[in-house]
Amino acid sequence: MALPTRSGSPAFLPSAAAEALRSGNKIEAIKAVRDATGMGLKEAKDYVEAAVAADPALLAQYEASTPAGSGGGLVLVIALTLVGIGVAAAMFLATR
Repeated sequence: MALPTRSGSPAFLPSAAAEALRSGNKIEAIKAVRDATGMGLKEAKDYVEAAVAADPALLAQYEASTPAGSGGGLVLVIALTLVGIGVAAAMFLATR
């Protein structure tokens, strides 16, 4: 997808979208692009991702503001697994 350019900039993003990306909030950036352009969700998502990839400074700011693999999903999976094992053990012992 070709991005519009403005005065030598590799890609034009609405200021609200660029600010959201600098804060690490890709969802808000997509919303801002949709509001400014009338694009659909997929188009706006692709547009934002292409704009970030095309602008090294914006990419660096976005990556610096997002946590690198917080591991929250893994902790949830482990906790649910342990709860499941505990429930299974209690049911097994209750039937003996």
